[in-house]
Amino acid sequence: RDTGMDQIVEAHCLGRIVQYGDSADLREALAEFASWSPEAWEEFSRHARGVYSAVFSWSVMKSRLQTLYSTLPARVGGRGRLATA
Repeated sequence: RDTGMDQIVEAHCLGRIVQYGDSADLREALAEFASWSPEAWEEFSRHARGVYSAVFSWSVMKSRLQTLYSTLPARVGGRGRLATA
């Protein structure tokens, strides 16, 4: 919790969020995962792979970066000066 990754985990249902630095909370979460059946692990794995493919794969991230870069002001001469219209 409160690391930034918790928002991604929560938004995409990618696991359990534990309080940063709370070893008892972490131990409890790991025990919970260890108790999962093989079927539960397979279901979770399918979900995680689907999230990766749809949200975090290189092709998706490349498109996001290209969109972001296209919104930045053009630079002139490589010296960081903004181009003027």
